[in-house]
Amino acid sequence: MPRELKDHTLAYSEKTFRSGGGDRQVAARVDRAYRGRNGLITLVELKTRHANRFHLSDVIELSAQRVALAGETGEPVARIGWVVVESSARRTAHRVTLMSPQAVWELASRRDELLAGTESPSYTATRGVCASCAHRRRCRTGAEL
Repeated sequence: MPRELKDHTLAYSEKTFRSGGGDRQVAARVDRAYRGRNGLITLVELKTRHANRFHLSDVIELSAQRVALAGETGEPVARIGWVVVESSARRTAHRVTLMSPQAVWELASRRDELLAGTESPSYTATRGVCASCAHRRRCRTGAEL
């Protein structure tokens, strides 16, 4: 638990939230959400990894959680979140700045366009990402590795 959250209480654990309505919705499962004395909710994502670091995907995940939780409950959610990484018997809390709600909705729209086939994907700048991608066999760049 990050020192900054020691006086917070657990508000939500392993709970799914949904924001939006109709076909425009962001759904996300919250690992942990802590409520401060001022009522502000702070999100914590728990990860087990070999390397003690957070990834952009963690920031995206926490940002989607922020949009979904705030949208469903109406509660204020902090723009700062935490990725707690357990690696080699060590646990480290990484403080991260979350994406704006607008950026999350734009990312959700991009995903919808990719799945509908109305947009084309762009390739990663880092080849290492391709090595563990589930779509590697179908991807022109991934298949070359």
